[in-house]
Amino acid sequence: MNISKQLARNIVKNLKDVLKQEINFIDTEGIIIASTDEERIRTLHEGAKIVLDTKKEVFISEDGQFKGTKRGINAPVYFEQHIIGIIGLTGGKEVKKYAEILKKMTEILIKEAYLKDFTFQLRERHRLTIESLLFPFSHFDSPHLIELDFSSPYYVVVGQLPDNQELYQEQITPLLELLERVFSYYSQALFTVHRQQIIILVNRISRALLISLLDKVQTNFDKSYQLQLNFGIGSLCYTEQETPQSFLHAQHACEWITFHQSVNEIRFFEDLDLGILLPAIPSGQRSLYVNRILKSLTEEEEVHLFKKTLTCFSKNNGNIKKCAEELFIHKNTLQYRLNKLHSLTGYNPRNYDDYLILKLAFLLIQI
Repeated sequence: MNISKQLARNIVKNLKDVLKQEINFIDTEGIIIASTDEERIRTLHEGAKIVLDTKKEVFISEDGQFKGTKRGINAPVYFEQHIIGIIGLTGGKEVKKYAEILKKMTEILIKEAYLKDFTFQLRERHRLTIESLLFPFSHFDSPHLIELDFSSPYYVVVGQLPDNQELYQEQITPLLELLERVFSYYSQALFTVHRQQIIILVNRISRALLISLLDKVQTNFDKSYQLQLNFGIGSLCYTEQETPQSFLHAQHACEWITFHQSVNEIRFFEDLDLGILLPAIPSGQRSLYVNRILKSLTEEEEVHLFKKTLTCFSKNNGNIKKCAEELFIHKNTLQYRLNKLHSLTGYNPRNYDDYLILKLAFLLIQI
């Protein structure tokens, strides 16, 4: 690993705030690349060459003992068992006691910078790989793409906020960190954020466990930012070529959640029935249909009551006794409601064709 001048400057600045001494960072050529004394930058430090040769700390007892040196301690800095530079602290014998802590602090700062850079590069590779799969005409081949193992099929997951909420730039990094923690066991999992949508590719995971992990993401993100994430999950992909279609399916599942004005919900495309068709109907056409069929239902509470009643009636296959029991009402009350719905709309819920017309109207309505 080569230490950039910028990183060296950051290390010197951080150490100066703690130690209040003159500090130098010297590269493996013996050149000072960062210093609290700017005049020493880009000068040769022969004491550093001795450190490189001996792989040990070197204390210089007087200024000018070696070319370009001042009195002080110089210690090798290691990263992954290799010397990548030398850190020097100017002063008398009293600075010797700081040598080990100086070295350790420098190595910690370098490791943190490396991990930050590594994480950034990995996230970029995730982004490029996902975009090349889902939007195949938007990218040329890149050596940075991650090769995915489709011997186990992938889920494509799309996450988004409800229509009235927005994901801000400062929330994206914590969100990616959350995804990385939650899916840490799945080495082939990829994540990115693209145009307000979270995109996840993951394989070797059961349906139940995927729901559990996404639920954990929802809970943590809601707790941190009071924002509700919905997730749509596309059809399984057995080849790279199937990923764009699965992505569209995942988006469709999200649209169905939005259509129902739900929050913190998870939907699989394979579980949709009418949900495949209804969100595609233009809003103007939806309103026209609902107003025509339910125009006589003027009160919001009335609409809710009849929608709940019709849903229960359908669930119990038209069985009056079971439906009344589930609604905690008398059979005669249920009969009265069904008759009133027929009277107000002109459509009889006991008649199959009329029932379908009413069911579609209640599905399309958004209150």
